[in-house]
Order: sequence, then structure tokens, then C-alpha cells
Amino acid sequence: MTFFIVFSLAVPSDAFRPWTCTATCKCASDPHHPHGIVVDCRGQGLLQVPPNIPPNTTTLLLARNKMTRLPDSTFSRLGRLLKLDLAFNSIHTIEENAFIGLGRLITLNLTGNDLVLSPATYPARVFQPLASLQVLRLNRNHKKRSDRRDVTSTSSAKSGKLPSNHPAASFPLGKESGFLRNNEVDAHKIDNSVQGHMPSYRGDEEHALGTSNSTKLRFEISDQTSLDGAVPAQGYPDEALSYLKNLRELHVDGLTNKTLGPGFRNLTQLISLDFSGNCRMKTVSSQTLANAPYLHRVNFSHCDIVNLTADAFEVLQDLRVLDLSSNFALGFDRLGDAFEGLAKTKLENLKVDSVVSDRALGTQITKDHMRHFKKLNHLRELQARFNRIESFEELCDGTPPNLKHVYLNANLLELAPYVNDLRCLESLEVLFIDGYNNYWTPPLRPPGFSNPPAKYKTDPGCVSPGRYGTLPVRTDDDVTLQGQKSEFILPPNLRVFKARHFELFYKLQQIHVNPNNSLEVLLVRENHFPTWEGPVTGLENLTTLDLSKSYDPPHFLQQFSFP
Repeated sequence: MTFFIVFSLAVPSDAFRPWTCTATCKCASDPHHPHGIVVDCRGQGLLQVPPNIPPNTTTLLLARNKMTRLPDSTFSRLGRLLKLDLAFNSIHTIEENAFIGLGRLITLNLTGNDLVLSPATYPARVFQPLASLQVLRLNRNHKKRSDRRDVTSTSSAKSGKLPSNHPAASFPLGKESGFLRNNEVDAHKIDNSVQGHMPSYRGDEEHALGTSNSTKLRFEISDQTSLDGAVPAQGYPDEALSYLKNLRELHVDGLTNKTLGPGFRNLTQLISLDFSGNCRMKTVSSQTLANAPYLHRVNFSHCDIVNLTADAFEVLQDLRVLDLSSNFALGFDRLGDAFEGLAKTKLENLKVDSVVSDRALGTQITKDHMRHFKKLNHLRELQARFNRIESFEELCDGTPPNLKHVYLNANLLELAPYVNDLRCLESLEVLFIDGYNNYWTPPLRPPGFSNPPAKYKTDPGCVSPGRYGTLPVRTDDDVTLQGQKSEFILPPNLRVFKARHFELFYKLQQIHVNPNNSLEVLLVRENHFPTWEGPVTGLENLTTLDLSKSYDPPHFLQQFSFP
């Protein structure tokens, strides 16, 4: 009896009360929290939070409804709530005491609403009750008026219509499908096709419309007010955010040439900052992140970055992961400059997919590009896909000493003399150079043979039989690997090499690999190897070899006769 009394006092009586779920929602027990309830009210057309949500709810899902505001004390009865999802509503107003009572909340999702990034949108103390919050999503909050430009007609402003001479909406030049890569080195899984995204474009949103004597009404890309309303001053609501002392992960839209305010200095636990999704940063300088020096992970992908200063990341001494992918105007010149500041960080993982246009000529990575790259002593993984890279001017004196995993899928790599420098990459363990469907890779030539060109530039779209008519299958002595030229020197610790769908087409004759190599997995399927004469020697540690689907010639070479 004494035990029962003590236990009853320790466990709130609400835990045993048979609460009834609201008619518009679905309820289920929370498998991660005893006595907790998951309440799912997604996609019900709700205009407000249902009043009869069970008080022992630990997860409340209200995404894809029609709510426009969060009044004071909206969640005051839900003191056990740990996760609150309000994504993809039409919320434009949050009153200062809306989150009263949510002292245990860990995750708050406000993605996809109409919450302009402005101190006017977020009252100074609106987040103060959220003492335990660790994850906050405020991104994609400018979705409904994302194509605004400068308008110079007063009459058009009053009517809410664009002037007749206004340029057409931007036309996307590419197709985007999101990207995913499996980093696990698993012989059973590593054979999957290249999972990636083709580079996409956002057209120039900043057209010059000329001048006019009429009043000029400016529409910023991220403005959310109606034509008749006042436009709030854009800026990160750092005063409101400064109360989130336990915040670790923040997803927020990237504003053009804006910096994080001094309130971010209070966020000493903030280690992950994601600007991707709806981002037009344009410039990233030393001031952009100066008030958030504790970051470990930063995502600037799809941020339209044009200017990147050499000291942009110098303040982030604990930076471990950086994603600069899909900034198509960035280029390797600016990226090479930024390595100077990154050399002062602890960067381990760098993603720079699609930092050049997919319509650019082939790219040679020069010594100048890599002059600071070699100083990234902590770098373990590099992902640089879809960059039209053809060759490297220098590898032995330009590569970080501890680089282990490299992913160069969907580039235009030539098998040129720089391949001999791979022996210098003593820490390299995994190398992926897969091709990509409809992302053309030129035929390759062995290093040192047939007068390789001094520069490796590719004419876009030039895939004619006349250009490569002499290279359908190598059968003459010129490409029968002999003498010193016959030995391919692999990096000593390379364990996995993958070059799937890479447009290699050769008759496999004598191939010798340096015997002191560690290669275990070789995946070169879906290339064009009509015969294998051999011998192939030196691969003493090889456990997995995949040459499947490697007998048909490329489409544009099918007119040739193959011996």
C-alpha cells in the first residue's frame, strides 16, 4: 500500500486518464515516451489548433492546414509536448505568449508559412518559454510571393498587377531532383547507380526595368506583405532567437547580403545552421557568420552565392561540415580563395557539387585553385560532383594529407597524365568517379599515350563519330600496355574504386598494377569492354569485381566495326 501511494504521487494522474482523441485527428501511443500520445491532425483544413488535444500529448502534428495566426496561450495546456509540427500552414502572425507552457518542447517546425524573416514578425520574447528547444525550422517562409521584382508603375501597384513591360518569370534551364549518396562502403550496397541531382538554374530575378518619374515600389524576393500592406524590414530576428539557450539546430531562409545579429552570440549551443531551401545570400563574408562562432555544420547549398571572401569562414574554428553545393556562379576561382580561411577551421567534410554551370566548358583544376586546399589538414571527405572537371594540374602538392573519401561523380574526367599522381594520395581509401545518365563523359585515353592534349577542354555537346572515330576499341600495340607504362600505381590505401557508367571503352589486354596496393572492391560495370585478354596482375587483395553490362559500344560508335 505504501508503495502504491508513493507511485501514485510520482506519476501524474493524467497518465491514467482515458482521454478521447479529437474527431479531426488520429491518436496513438508514443513508442518513445511512456504514457505519451502522438496526435496527428495533418491535412484537415483546420483554421486553429483544436481545443481538446489530450494534455499528455508528446507529439502534435498540425502540418498542411489553413491556420493563419497563433494567439496567446494556444498551447498552454500541453506542458508535456516535445515535438510540434506547424509546417505548411499560412501562419503570418505569432503573438508574444503563443508558446507559453511549452517548457519541455524540443522540436518546433514552422517551415512553409508566411512568416517574414523580420524582427517585426517575431516579438522579442516569443521564444522565451521554449527553454528546452533544440531544433527550430523557420525556412521556406517566402513561398507565396517568391517572384517579386522592382515595379515602376504606380497604377500597377494599386491594381496589384505587374506592368505590361515587366519581364517574364524566370525559366528553369535544368531539372532538379534532389541528391542522395550512400557513404557506407558496403560491397553489397556500393553498386547502386549514381544518386545525384542534375544542376538546376534559377534565372536572374533582378532585372533592370529602366527608370520612371512615377513612385517606385520595390518588391524584395522574400517580402510577404500584400501590395496594400507595409513591407517589414528584412533581417534575422536575433533578439527573439537569443532566448533559445539550448538551441542546437536552426533552419532559416538566407537573406541577401544580411548578417546574423548580435543575439546569436547567446546561442552557445547552436552547432548546425542550414540556409538551404529558400536562400539568396549572394555574398558571404567574414561578417555573415561572425556572431555564430560555435557552428560545426553549415549548409549554404542553393544560395545563389556569387561573392565568397577568403576569410568568410575564418571565425568558425570548430567548423566540421560545409555544404556549398548548387551555387552555380561560384566557380573554383572564388572557392580556391575561400580555402584560405577554411584552413583555420577543423573542416572534415566538404560538399561542392555544381559550383559551375552545367553548360560551362570542361574545367581543369589548377595549382592556383589548390594552393590553400592542401592546408585543410582535417579534411576527410570531399564531394565535388557535376562540375565538368576534366583534369588536375597538380595532385601531389595540392591535396590535403588526410583525405580519405572522394566523390567526383558526373564530371568529365580524362584518363590523362595526372592519374600518375594518384600515388601521392596516401590516405585515400574510397574513390567514386561514376558517370551519369545523359551527362556526357568523353572517352578516356591511358596516361602517357597518343600525345594527350596539354589542356583538357571539352566542347559542349560535341559528341560526333568524327571526333572519336579512331578510338572505338584499342587493338594496336600503341595501347597494349608495355614496359614502365604498363603499371598503374594505385594509392597505397585505396580500398574501393567505382567508375560505373563512365564511357570507358577498351579491349582489356595486359594490365599491371603495383603489387603493394590495398584495393578490395573494383566496380566498373556499364562501360564498354568487348574482350578481356589479360593478364591483369597486382590485384592480390581484390575481393569484389564487377564488369557486368560492359560489352556494348557507346551509341555514337555503333557504326564502327569491332573486332
